Amino acid sequence: MLLIPCASNAVEHKRSNSLRFGITLSQSFGDTHYELQAKAENPAGGDELVDIRSRLEFPLDVTLLGIFVEWTPGRSPSRRWTVNARFDFNLDDPSDKMTDEDWINSKQLSYSESPSELDMLIAAAEVVYHLRPGARTAADLLFHFDYQRIEQHMVGYEGWQGTIFSDKQFPVSGTAPVLDYTVDYFSPQLGAARYDISGWRHKRLPGWSMRRTPTTIFFAGGFPMAADGALGRVRGSRPSSNPAFCRCDG
Repeated sequence: MLLIPCASNAVEHKRSNSLRFGITLSQSFGDTHYELQAKAENPAGGDELVDIRSRLEFPLDVTLLGIFVEWTPGRSPSRRWTVNARFDFNLDDPSDKMTDEDWINSKQLSYSESPSELDMLIAAAEVVYHLRPGARTAADLLFHFDYQRIEQHMVGYEGWQGTIFSDKQFPVSGTAPVLDYTVDYFSPQLGAARYDISGWRHKRLPGWSMRRTPTTIFFAGGFPMAADGALGRVRGSRPSSNPAFCRCDG
């Protein structure tokens, strides 16, 4: 994700509270995809089971508007703490389309595309404890929490449908609602940072991944988890004339 700061403001007083706030404009890229595999009865008949596979790809290329605030108490020992929060939401819908592909064994039987309407919300909060405030070589302890919610609504589809008996492809299209998709991510993170204020020479702690912001380095050890205990949930149904695939509502 590319972050482009647009504006910020700061209020600072010696030996008093420090408050920074502003807005950001960023661009999200990429996609979320799910691939489902199972065994099913052969639609051509017989007792042999066949491999079926379905792949859904949801685009995430949207523009995000964000606001942030950072507060540092002014008097020692509270000066050792920094608290910041951030909130982002999308301004547009993806330019790419959601795609749906199905296979039986190694033969592709269908492909369709659907326009996507997307609502994305990203919220983050962080508490930093400065072990050596004001020192040239600084060290921090960090607690970071991320929450992300993505809702996508697909209406209409266009593509083709094949058959296991020949290589013919038949065009399919429609304007009915296709799929509703919702996923939630909860990601708490604990970490530590050590860096040299002069020249930003970083020392990485083993076993942690590192990313840098203008004021801190994160050694993140978080994990994603959905609200219902799974990575996400998909609701709706996909049009299919293939007897090996069923409509799934839930």
